[in-house]
Amino acid sequence: MVAFYDGINDIAYWCRHDSDLISTQRQGQIRAALVQMRAQAEAKWTFSRTFSQLSDLLTKLIARSPQPTSETSIDAQYLCDNSAETAGHVARRIVETWKTADALADGKGDRFVAILQPVASVGAPHLDHLTFPPLKQEILAQYPAVYPLIRAYATEAGISFIDLSHAYDGDDPLYIDFCHVSPQAHHQLVPRLNATLREQWMIPPTTGITSQQ
Repeated sequence: MVAFYDGINDIAYWCRHDSDLISTQRQGQIRAALVQMRAQAEAKWTFSRTFSQLSDLLTKLIARSPQPTSETSIDAQYLCDNSAETAGHVARRIVETWKTADALADGKGDRFVAILQPVASVGAPHLDHLTFPPLKQEILAQYPAVYPLIRAYATEAGISFIDLSHAYDGDDPLYIDFCHVSPQAHHQLVPRLNATLREQWMIPPTTGITSQQ
């Protein structure tokens, strides 16, 4: 069995204003490092490295300085909550990944299972014990915009998936931040997940997922 546990990281990155829905989250960082390495190699025997060191220092100081935190600047960093088109692109990207994985697994005689992760802004979990800063509030706003589209597109594509977005609904304070949960939450979710796997995907009773995984 091949299982994908998706939703949180995909949306947190692909809904960003600087995402192109093709590259990974680290691609820009890797490209910048490669450019810097190339420049250092070319400037090895010149005085340009002396001046570039000053530039590097200024860049680091700017990065450490307080960043704009106004509602406008924060809201502009993530697009899915304000753009149905972007939300649709992100949802389709996730479902297309599931379709590809399903085809690859099937070609090898394996079974593919897509699992949609629970997140604090979808469903009705207990959150009174948590306080979210403005940027986290903006990230949380992306999931209600994208999750319904994932469900719709997956159904349209004929992809069976396990929807755990309501797994932590109720009065128990299970979340410790916007997406991570307590050990008690894992102990609640795992039996439910294993039961679904055994019922819908015919997983033998002697196998399954543990709360440590």
